[in-house]
Amino acid sequence: MIQTAIDQKVVAIMSYLSKNKWYVAKVLLTALEPDRIYIESALSQEKHPINIQLDQPVGVSFKYEYGKFVFDTTVMALEPSPDSRSSGRIALSKPGRIEVIQRRSYFRVNVPDSLKVNVVLWHRRGQNRPGSRADNMKYFDARLVDISAGGAQLLLDGGPENANEFKQGQFISLRFTPLPYETP
Repeated sequence: MIQTAIDQKVVAIMSYLSKNKWYVAKVLLTALEPDRIYIESALSQEKHPINIQLDQPVGVSFKYEYGKFVFDTTVMALEPSPDSRSSGRIALSKPGRIEVIQRRSYFRVNVPDSLKVNVVLWHRRGQNRPGSRADNMKYFDARLVDISAGGAQLLLDGGPENANEFKQGQFISLRFTPLPYETP
């Protein structure tokens, strides 16, 4: 994930304590080596100069796609930057682990692989006309992948040709039974 943040030039936030006050600085992760990560200031004129010391603990966080990635590390070295426009770079020890914080409003729960929850999904074909009959419906089989208070992810049977049956904003209906002994 760190290499992806470097490649995509994702701006990260580094937090640190200096003179008994907490500071944050926008930084770019610029290089990854086996034992260290290099960062540089993301702004040419940082509001407060980054005032850190060797062996000082720092926290780093960045957002990418649907997650926020957070890790703690320590300062290993303060070095000149290979880029002459930069004020320098900071070597941080490579973290032992990175935590991922969901950024969704509702937490998604994956359906266990051992539990196959089949879903029947349908929508009306064509225009919804008064007096239209049930044969105006088109049905599909699917499997429930995950679910949350805000939605569900389904795996649609039949391959990519069925994907063209649905449009953004279209009303659909679905029915499933979470456990075999429950009602739909």
